[in-house]
Amino acid sequence: MARVTRVYYNQLINKLLFHSKQYYEENESEISDAEFDALFAQAKAIEQKRPEWWREDSPVENVMGNPSS
Repeated sequence: MARVTRVYYNQLINKLLFHSKQYYEENESEISDAEFDALFAQAKAIEQKRPEWWREDSPVENVMGNPSS
């Protein structure tokens, strides 16, 4: 993994949260499942390497979204 900053990690988490909300609550998606999975894997790898950066709202260890109606 290339050198990753905390700013990049936070942007990545925000992107995952946005796409999770879209998918689970709004039943829409701007990216494919494969793209989401790649972002998710990247966030997980960063959190394993830099656990001090972990955010409480990180979707890596949390159940994501609320079911759509």
